[in-house]
Amino acid sequence: MKKYQHQLFLLLLITLVFNLAGKTQTTEKKYDLDFSGVNDCSWGWLSAQSRSKFVYSNFEHGKPALKVSYRAYGMDKAMRFLLLKTILLPGNVKGKKCQVALQAAVPEGKMLTLYITTMDAEERPIVNRQLTFSGSALQKKAVSFTAGNDKAISIGIYYQGDSIPQQVVWLQRIQVTVNGKDIGNSPEYAARKDSTAAAGSLSKSRLVPLTAGNDSTLLPDISDLNNNRLIGLGECTHGSATIRSAAFQFIKNLIVQQRCRLVLLETPMDVTLLWDLYAQGSIGAEYEQQITNDVKMGFGDYALFMDFLRWLRNYNMHTDKPVHILGIDYVIAPQLYLLEYHHALLGSTNGKWYLQQIQDKKYDLIYNHAQADTLLRQKLDQRFFQLYLSYLKSLPVLQPGILMPMPDERDSGMAKQVQMVMETLLHAGEKAVIYAHSSHLTALPTNRFKETYYPLGYYLKQHYGRQYFTVSFQIAAGYYTQDVCSGGGGHSKDTLKPPPVYSFEYAGLATGLPYFYYPSAHIGSGVQAFCRIERGSRFKNWYQFASPQKRFDAFVFIRNSEPLRFVEDMPAFYTGSHIYKRSQAMKAVLKETGITTP
Repeated sequence: MKKYQHQLFLLLLITLVFNLAGKTQTTEKKYDLDFSGVNDCSWGWLSAQSRSKFVYSNFEHGKPALKVSYRAYGMDKAMRFLLLKTILLPGNVKGKKCQVALQAAVPEGKMLTLYITTMDAEERPIVNRQLTFSGSALQKKAVSFTAGNDKAISIGIYYQGDSIPQQVVWLQRIQVTVNGKDIGNSPEYAARKDSTAAAGSLSKSRLVPLTAGNDSTLLPDISDLNNNRLIGLGECTHGSATIRSAAFQFIKNLIVQQRCRLVLLETPMDVTLLWDLYAQGSIGAEYEQQITNDVKMGFGDYALFMDFLRWLRNYNMHTDKPVHILGIDYVIAPQLYLLEYHHALLGSTNGKWYLQQIQDKKYDLIYNHAQADTLLRQKLDQRFFQLYLSYLKSLPVLQPGILMPMPDERDSGMAKQVQMVMETLLHAGEKAVIYAHSSHLTALPTNRFKETYYPLGYYLKQHYGRQYFTVSFQIAAGYYTQDVCSGGGGHSKDTLKPPPVYSFEYAGLATGLPYFYYPSAHIGSGVQAFCRIERGSRFKNWYQFASPQKRFDAFVFIRNSEPLRFVEDMPAFYTGSHIYKRSQAMKAVLKETGITTP
């Protein structure tokens, strides 16, 4: 009887989840195959562009199409754009003839390229072809293939123009057919409303129910985390206060129970030098407001972080194995933060020589002098003193600035930083934890256009092998904080979209549990996506095709999410203003110390 009651409950829950999703979208509307969803904010197709203006208009005889024309401003003078989209194929296409077609018109003498790549369930490419368009007359070209283990199609449209203002490119609808039948507007191929494959993809015996709030009793039932050197805790969005609370809960447990002695953050390393001094108890509580103002530069709940930092400071005061906390991201103002670090650590009198050399950017002199400075060695433990020297040595080649480097450079740079910090600070048997966006921590590269993006996790997996273990925190319902438009502008509280039936979140809701841990190796084949919300992606598809088994070692499911409560309205503008104010304040300190500043 209980068995049938459980099955009935599961069926009712699945029905409820589906009803929350509302009416089923057509494939064309879901993936914006006709380009009608174009906007100036965060359009789902747009990956990169320069001097390009996108408008949904009419081409000939009233036929709607996407018009891309030359825009008279931008950093690069040449017009170019890259559109990318990945769509899931219907589940019953094996052995059938599939075709992807595009109609396009291109300025005379220019060329547009259509790239088509199909992937299997583990995101491995199967079909990989490209077509070129040239000429102002509308042309239709197509890539055909017989489906085998193909699960998804990645579509790339790339145009490289020049600086001629009269350029206009027309794109008229992506058409995907199966055995000659257009799946875009076909009810037969609409989102699989009758599918329960994902709902049954999680085994009850593998679920580890979790309870919020416990700082030291969370991990005994999660044996996967026991024997790893480095644990990556990824958040599917930076905008959930609930995820942040859960991640800090995991970090506390790792510190208390599993000899985690290093917390690494997706934050500029120079900014966090002062934070670590505070965590070690080397500076007083009077620095809390200064640190809070630093934390506000990031897109996160600064009150939650400060609560965790106070907890870490208190923990360090009662242990002989203190935990360090540092950023691994690109530096933004190393001179300013080194000045503040030495002033806080040594004071104006003992630190005057260092302040003068930092002001003059003579880092090589500081490196040589510091090695014989007994006072500085006393202030820093032996291993952190070695990290301090390594950091000084790296400064001449670092490229500071508010603007981020290219993604590949950023992730490979963070990987080098992780390795340097871990090798310097950790003893045998100790471990580190990284807290960052899930897209950085996955070990699986992503094919983007003609190139492959290698995330931070890829480099860490190459270096640490099975000693690197990743967990991604996922949310299914409720609210989150997101950029109103592109990253860096204003933000707002937004409602999470209902998860599709092929997603991990849908499967999580079907369990009826609010909060649990699940090893990805035991996720069933019905799950073909999970939520990934990057900055500035309010209008993009969060549930892109992905292999959960290959992307992460485990997932943490959270049913209900709350948005960030304490976050700056305009983080990018705040950062510029904050750095300027801190620089002016530091100039006043230097002046009082007798050091001349520009």
